[in-house]
Amino acid sequence: MVEPVDPLQRLPFGARGPLLDHLSRLRHDLGKYVSLQVRWLGASPPPEALRQAMMADLLETHRGPGGGIDAPTVWAGLRPALVGEVPLDDTITVDLSGDVDFERLDDAMARISGVVRDLRGGVDGPQTVATGIEAARTVSDACRALWSRLRGG
Repeated sequence: MVEPVDPLQRLPFGARGPLLDHLSRLRHDLGKYVSLQVRWLGASPPPEALRQAMMADLLETHRGPGGGIDAPTVWAGLRPALVGEVPLDDTITVDLSGDVDFERLDDAMARISGVVRDLRGGVDGPQTVATGIEAARTVSDACRALWSRLRGG
């Protein structure tokens, strides 16, 4: 059986720096804020507080003067450079498809997209909240893991 090749170990020449910059933005803009409010609640928060925090995390992942941007929209702006659809800079293109942490991240973001659709449709019950929180934690972990692996730690 052939061992899979780690996409982070077969980067094109000169890609490490631009990819590390992009993964730093990913870790900060998505990985940090997709579960920020939920993390602040601590252990055993009231269900309503948990629901509100999860909704804030997923529906307003990025906040700015123009308002909030949801997690799937943040991901849509970052993902193309990670799968070779657009270059990281003027010339360097990478494709992390198949990387275990990238796939965890991509799968979790697909679940979050479903949760966001549910929330916008008025479905915000305990199962939706649990799915959103679990997926957001996976996103945070996977963003951190990708960044850490490329950094060498």
